[in-house]
Amino acid sequence: RREQKDRLKTKIKGAELGKPDVMKTAESFGVEGFQVKSPSEFKPKLAKAIEKEHPAIIEVLIEKDSETNPWKYIHG
Repeated sequence: RREQKDRLKTKIKGAELGKPDVMKTAESFGVEGFQVKSPSEFKPKLAKAIEKEHPAIIEVLIEKDSETNPWKYIHG
């Protein structure tokens, strides 16, 4: 979606997929799940997940179409 909107400047094409229940996915794998609703919540939740010393899933909730292109952060 982001690429179509930002780079191609075209009408969005494709299927509209529903939101998976990430916490149920974590439960089905037998791991703890954490939800993050703001940037300030991320570091404490990550620390808590690491503290457990076993796999965990962190779901970062964002507004639809609010994601940014990650390449500017990867390549600096």
